[in-house]
Amino acid sequence: MNSDMMGIFKDAWSAFDPDATGYIKIHYFADFMFELGAPFGWDESYRKNLKRQNRSFNTIIKLPDVNEDTMLFF
Repeated sequence: MNSDMMGIFKDAWSAFDPDATGYIKIHYFADFMFELGAPFGWDESYRKNLKRQNRSFNTIIKLPDVNEDTMLFF
């Protein structure tokens, strides 16, 4: 990941973590992915496709820094 890509990620993350705690609420996952946008997050093709959204969510929820309430900036 280059510095431009990291900047995009940080900007999207900060929209959901304005106090820079390093965590966002897991219920913001979909909103974060749309804010992040393609190619890292979701483009508009995900908007009405809950099956695709759930598949991504089910993958991310298994990461060690994610629990039922929050996910850690990684």
